[in-house]
Amino acid sequence: ENKKYIVVRQQEVMDKKHTSAGEFSQREIHGTSGRDTNDYPKEYYKSGVLNTELDTVIPFAYNSIHIYRNYYFIGGWSNFKVLNENLKRLTPHTLDSAKVITQPFSGLWYHTTAGFSGVLDKEGNQLFKELPLWIQPLATNLFVAKINSKYVFLNKKLKKVHDFSFNSFELINPNTVVFQIGQQHKESKGLINTKGKILLPAEYANISYNQRNQVYIVQTKEYKTGLLNNKLKTIVPFEYDFIKEGRESDLFLVRKDKKYGFINAKGEMVIDTMYNGADVFSEGLAPVLENGKWGFINEQGNIVIDFKFDGRLISFQNGYATHYKDNQSVFINKKGEMIGEPKKGNIHYFS
Repeated sequence: ENKKYIVVRQQEVMDKKHTSAGEFSQREIHGTSGRDTNDYPKEYYKSGVLNTELDTVIPFAYNSIHIYRNYYFIGGWSNFKVLNENLKRLTPHTLDSAKVITQPFSGLWYHTTAGFSGVLDKEGNQLFKELPLWIQPLATNLFVAKINSKYVFLNKKLKKVHDFSFNSFELINPNTVVFQIGQQHKESKGLINTKGKILLPAEYANISYNQRNQVYIVQTKEYKTGLLNNKLKTIVPFEYDFIKEGRESDLFLVRKDKKYGFINAKGEMVIDTMYNGADVFSEGLAPVLENGKWGFINEQGNIVIDFKFDGRLISFQNGYATHYKDNQSVFINKKGEMIGEPKKGNIHYFS
């Protein structure tokens, strides 16, 4: 993401004579599962950063370095530091959590290992005053605080908005937050707007938002799924086993009575529930199963790649679909041709 620098992972080997057991236990070891820990040499990885001239600007001394939106997250899962795109450290404190946010501030929200929270811009300037608690702003008048491993909603005066606590939350669009309550395997979800008003009570198995078509996909505790508009009015009644959004497509995959088809955001049936299997539309095509064979159709329901594949097909991504059969997988191009020979396990395309 940042063309100035390159993150590199370097494999190293550790000999027994150079390392004590205490030192070794602090290393991040890869590929030793099922092996006697007394076997040597040991392989491990360290990450560093190079500039475009391939000079080392951050030494290979870290177990993990990740880049996200031009921020560098350096260190372990719950003990790391953050640098900006110019490799300037944004805060002298070590962090146990951080995320890039866009509202009500555009910057980096963080929580330190010492228990303080705040928001910084890319130069390290404080956008949200650092407070001695876990607190994240979601909007001008809505905040989330973490107390005893549970979350609560607060207003700008840091007073509780509602009496209940919840397990997790997600800002799914600029005006709406989905929250989850309940014990494990008995969770339920609801919606609250950024003014603190409950829009849907926490009575649903799942709630997500399709930004492209601006509709909510809502599943009941009885595992029936429907679509709601931005005013939370029903577009598609709760009659499908599931509704799954496509990738850069206005069509949603649905299943009813063990048959698959496709609807649009208006609730209109575009391709009838006639197939025995299917995946979502991606890059204009969707894999469907008919009479025991897989093929591809376009968004008009026309066959583009004939029904000739056994096993299973997964939607196109970066120009390739994936064909699975007998614990092997292979890429398929848009002519329906296999690219190379099937390989054992699950192959992936990395762009």
